[in-house]
Amino acid sequence: MSLNVSNSRFVHVYEPFIDLKYSDKVVKARIVTSRKTGRKAVDKKTGEVLLGKDGKELDERKFSEFHAQFVGDAFEGAKSLHGKTIDIIQGWIVNDQYIDRQGKPQNQVTVFITDFSLSDFKDNEGDDVASEEGFEPTY
Repeated sequence: MSLNVSNSRFVHVYEPFIDLKYSDKVVKARIVTSRKTGRKAVDKKTGEVLLGKDGKELDERKFSEFHAQFVGDAFEGAKSLHGKTIDIIQGWIVNDQYIDRQGKPQNQVTVFITDFSLSDFKDNEGDDVASEEGFEPTY
């Protein structure tokens, strides 16, 4: 199964590397994006609604983290993307189902990116901005 993710905006890229055991023409990385939940962001300790730099209430965000592979035209530019934010021009998601060593079914979701541009990302701006504040990476 695959899903088109072309035109996705404000995607954060971390830890790009070339896995020579896999291929010398693929840059693998970890990507993070977010979406609004419809609720206001609240301080976990005090319960107060958080305010942005402009004094407006911040929206709560749900973060998603994926494995990514930059291939084709995206390969060269992806090598130096650590900590940068991109807009995906062309890409897709593949959900591979497999059986692990214990015999249990598993899913591996990978985002393949063939074209991207650097994003004009600014904290707390726009509807689909992924702010890293409060995000805890899983690996």
